[in-house]
Parts: sequence; structure tokens; C-alpha cells
Amino acid sequence: MLGAGSAGASAAYYLDSFQSSCNRFNVTIYERNNYVGGRSTTVNVYHDPMQPVELGASIFVKVNHNLVNAAEQFALPINSMRSTGKIDKAEVLGVWDGQQFVFTQSDNTNSYWNLAKLFWKYGLSPLRTQNLMKKTVGSFLKMYEAP
Repeated sequence: MLGAGSAGASAAYYLDSFQSSCNRFNVTIYERNNYVGGRSTTVNVYHDPMQPVELGASIFVKVNHNLVNAAEQFALPINSMRSTGKIDKAEVLGVWDGQQFVFTQSDNTNSYWNLAKLFWKYGLSPLRTQNLMKKTVGSFLKMYEAP
């Protein structure tokens, strides 16, 4: 296998796990880095373990069946931003300006007033972003359809 990213590591794992006792072969992975995971890795900013940054290759969401199933299969702990207390449980939408949230909206505040404030300040950008996200997720979900 070339690479120990998600594709190479999972291919090696499944090739090894589907071998039978009479049909054995060796699986060798060639990886340029000293860790498994490819682009999905965590680095410490300024080598400070108190400032980890996830470089992740994917967003960990429930619709990513491969990632969710792998986490369950290997009994990996899953923490969300909400479960860690780093995000307010009521906030579901936020606009980040690079330093702080300049707009947040809660579950129960999909009122016309909040939408008017959002469109007044940001124009059609939130709507375009939402449509792009839906299109991207739709393309992503096609991966799980039968050929």
C-alpha cells in the first residue's frame, strides 16, 4: 500500500482482516510520515500540547458513515464541541470574523427578525453558503449509493 492515510490504512486493514487461513499474503504500507492518518492529524501550535489544532481531512459528522463506523469499530472516544462545553448548547449558527463570533443564532430563534438581521448584515452570502453546503453534502452522500 502507498500511504497510511485513510484510504491506504483502511485498505491494508480490510485486506488483512479478509484473509483466510489458506490464502495468506503480506501487506506492507509505505508512508513518508511517522504516523498513520495522512491529512487527519493533530498538531500542537508552537509545540504546546495545550494548543492542539486538528488538521483533519474530513468533518466528523454523522453522514460520514465510513468515519463514524470506523470510530465505533475501534471503540474510539467521540467528543463534540457541545459535550466539551466549548460551545453553547443553544447556538446552532454563528459567523466568525477570525477573532470572535459576530453573529449567533439559537435553535428556537428562526424568526423573521433574526433572518432580516442576518441578510441585512451579510446579504445573500449565508444563503449561498447553505446551498453550497447542501450541494456538497449531497455529492458526498452519493458515495454511499449502490453503483
